[in-house]
Amino acid sequence: MAIIISSEIGWRKTGRHGPQGIGLASPEPALGEEIGLKVVYTITPSWLIAKKKDFVDGVRHLEKLGFEVMNQRARTRKPTTRQKVEEVHRAFLNKKVELVLAQRGGYSCMKLLPHLNFKLIRRNPKIFAGFSDLSAMLNAIYERTGWITLHSPMVINFSEPSGFTSGLF
Repeated sequence: MAIIISSEIGWRKTGRHGPQGIGLASPEPALGEEIGLKVVYTITPSWLIAKKKDFVDGVRHLEKLGFEVMNQRARTRKPTTRQKVEEVHRAFLNKKVELVLAQRGGYSCMKLLPHLNFKLIRRNPKIFAGFSDLSAMLNAIYERTGWITLHSPMVINFSEPSGFTSGLF
């Protein structure tokens, strides 16, 4: 995945927390510069990927695109809300990780919101990505930390990715 710095998106968000950069590159990138994100941590904030093969294929396709996927263990049992929150926090605390990517969506991710430590997330900048019901987390993380979140494909979408998905991720 690459982010192109444009005047529409900008690099910094100024809000109630003051000026903030995503902290993934230094010095501040110039307009038009591409920032590559290569280290991915997958999380299960909601439902499991039903078939282990789909998870394995999704990770394999992400690796073909040049990503290093940190945690490649396919879950076989749905984690508790506490375990999901701990997984999100682990992803943000890992200094190597640049992109936190949901495995798939589902409405139960909203159960995590009251338990997320947004101060921890703010102190450990990463880009958080997913879509669908994950929009609740995307919006909460952006609102509470100012960090960039992306409405993007998830691991499940890479189990059999279209050329469009692979080409634009």
